Amino acid sequence: MGSCSVASTVSKSSPKSHLCGEYMNLVFDVWCFSLKMEFEKLAQEKTEMQRHYVMVSTSCQYLTFFLTGGSVAEWLACWTQAQKGLG
Repeated sequence: MGSCSVASTVSKSSPKSHLCGEYMNLVFDVWCFSLKMEFEKLAQEKTEMQRHYVMVSTSCQYLTFFLTGGSVAEWLACWTQAQKGLG
């Protein structure tokens, strides 16, 4: 009778309906907090993956450039120019 699923049988002024509303608000708040934490975790993982990609990509570009006869100075000039394009 007094469960949240049978709200129509509990009057609006009933203490049970007030507790049911508070419980639902608490559940919603916990769910929102959990969702926020999951989004923050995913954002951190995305940043970490992007950082790793840049590191690996840069290493591969350097290795390719070096193996094809380019100098470190030439590679650094190309990399600096590419970074300016990203920013």
